Amino acid sequence: MPKKNKHIPLVISILIGVISIIYYLSYYKYFKIDVDEGLLINGALRVLSGELPLKDFHQYTMGRFYVLALWFLAFGKSVAVERLFFVALHCTKNILAFHVSRKIMPLPFSLIPSALLMIIPGFWNKAFVGVVLLVNALLILLYLRDPKQIRLVFLGLSVGFSVYFREDYAGYSFITVGLLILFLSIAEKERMAEILKKWVAFGLSVLGAVLPMILFYWMRDGLKDLVEGILQTIQLGHIESYGFKSPLLFLKWPIDIKNRDLGLLFSYLAILLFIVIGCILLGRFLKRRTENRTLDFSLLAVLMLAVFSFTHIWHWTHEFRIPQSGALIYILWAYLMALVFIQIKKTRKEKDNVFSLKVAVCLVVFIMALGVQVFLVFYSLFGHAMVQYDGGGISLRFGVHREIRGAERARILPPARQAVTYSKILKHISAHTSLEDRILCFGESPLYFLSDRKNATEFDNGRIPGYFPQRRKTFLAQIKTNKPKIIVLRKWEYGFWYEKMPEVLDHITAEYFLDKKIRNFYIFSSIDNVNIDVRRANALYWKGQIEEAAAGYLRALETQNKNPDVQKILNRLFTNETTSQRALNAFDGVYVKKTSEVWRLRWGNKPSLVDSGTIRFADPIKPKVAITKIEPFPRKATALDVAFSGDHVRFVSRASNEIRGLDVFFLESHPLLSIEIDLKRGGKAVQKAFVSGKGLMVTDGSIRLNKEKR
Repeated sequence: MPKKNKHIPLVISILIGVISIIYYLSYYKYFKIDVDEGLLINGALRVLSGELPLKDFHQYTMGRFYVLALWFLAFGKSVAVERLFFVALHCTKNILAFHVSRKIMPLPFSLIPSALLMIIPGFWNKAFVGVVLLVNALLILLYLRDPKQIRLVFLGLSVGFSVYFREDYAGYSFITVGLLILFLSIAEKERMAEILKKWVAFGLSVLGAVLPMILFYWMRDGLKDLVEGILQTIQLGHIESYGFKSPLLFLKWPIDIKNRDLGLLFSYLAILLFIVIGCILLGRFLKRRTENRTLDFSLLAVLMLAVFSFTHIWHWTHEFRIPQSGALIYILWAYLMALVFIQIKKTRKEKDNVFSLKVAVCLVVFIMALGVQVFLVFYSLFGHAMVQYDGGGISLRFGVHREIRGAERARILPPARQAVTYSKILKHISAHTSLEDRILCFGESPLYFLSDRKNATEFDNGRIPGYFPQRRKTFLAQIKTNKPKIIVLRKWEYGFWYEKMPEVLDHITAEYFLDKKIRNFYIFSSIDNVNIDVRRANALYWKGQIEEAAAGYLRALETQNKNPDVQKILNRLFTNETTSQRALNAFDGVYVKKTSEVWRLRWGNKPSLVDSGTIRFADPIKPKVAITKIEPFPRKATALDVAFSGDHVRFVSRASNEIRGLDVFFLESHPLLSIEIDLKRGGKAVQKAFVSGKGLMVTDGSIRLNKEKR
């Protein structure tokens, strides 16, 4: 029988691992690519190319990048391969949660944290956090059970190696162990010399683990970068903190699930849980009981680590970060559950009213937490709100998914919206850049990996330059030096540039033009071989001075009519409904664009710009047969007379300031080859036309255009 009991933890660990693998493999390919996931895979590629984290690129400490880089070397470079790596990490996290739990509570309660972490794993690429935290927690509990010097040394090495992956959680573990040594020594009535001896042994062990990284950076002349990078990462977390900036967010009611307020609600329940567990421990320590001292100190260790790691969760109350950093919170909640059930069982026999009150308090907290847990599990399994992404649950498998076209490194099927958007962006990048060209994808780091293009700067996390002035100078200098061919910017990040990096935005708007809009992304292309008029006009455009910008572009086009960049810019001006009207007012001519079924003519509302015109065909085709209708632009305008006569159609505007253009519709299947358009203003022919795809045309009064067969 003892042998059987001895193997139960091993059997359970294997079962947890197998079930976790099967569960995660059922949906690991089907959720969106997170921005932080892009930071990680790009960092691994940078490491493989010889770059050093925190020196050559700014993200996190080195461990995660080198481990993933080795994984890529072994199994290939793709998002699917990277996610298999996180399948392994999450399985490890679930097993560790069981082993930490079983040190402070019996079965089956010790299975609850593992089950919750498996069902609600959180952000997939944040698995390092849970593993680091749980490894240190397990070694702390093993040390408390048998506080030998060798265990303290191994604990110190573990905390030291945590710095390679998460320096903040290494710090939480370091403080926890230091305080536990002090509290345990006081309880054992040890002398100060003995306490100092343990502290020194622990500190030297930590230093021994960190020393290889320090020497590595020193040999690469990056020791200063290492220190500055770690401090910068910690500072960045506090700068972007939501919880500390708005500590009274809990006053918001009712909870809005779609806006991720559930994370906030859970945060306050976690604080309540800490208070209840803290009161239980305080009562036990005040009684000075010795029979379960190891259990009490183990519970204290878990509570301290949970509280310290909660500071990270509190930074991001707008997102559901509990599964990421709160594995120990699940363990405390499961412990409270075990305590409630055990004490209720005892209360039936003892009938102690005071004790029943304690049980009632624990029961209330337990029921509140249970309600949230049931809700989370439901959304992880069946939900489609934002929380299911933050929770990382299997409901991410639901919905419509597509492959990302043009991305051989993907091999996943993200949600259709992201897949289609990425496919379009990657198609544009592929068409307008070579593998040697550098690009800048601000706020959308996965595009570097998927496009196989390098970042023009050392900042995959583009928000770092926004918060640190010295980094911003470096960022701008590298943009100017490396000249990214394309800049991809999420629309909502434009405001961040305007507020935090105006000098960078000024450079971008002068040297780049808005080439394309793809859903919620701006695609900027660089301006090559253009004169000063274009750069000045570009700056005016981004200041909202559209007419002045259009005039500058047109001046440039008169001398650089064959320049495709200038033509693209003008095409952008005239095709956008919000800018075309103002741009056309600066143009003493007409804008023409053809589609499969319609010729679009635009001339703005400049007084008496166009008051009449004639449309005829070079081929012997009667307009009345080929043209289905002619509509004024805008359509609500009515002051237009149209007359078909033989081989031509004539139109006259009775109020030219009302009509700003025409839409001439043709039969889709009609074999039209060419068209001539004569436009007049005050009886004189309009002699300038900007034709989409062809550039500026100076005419003799007739605009001759081809319309090819489909």
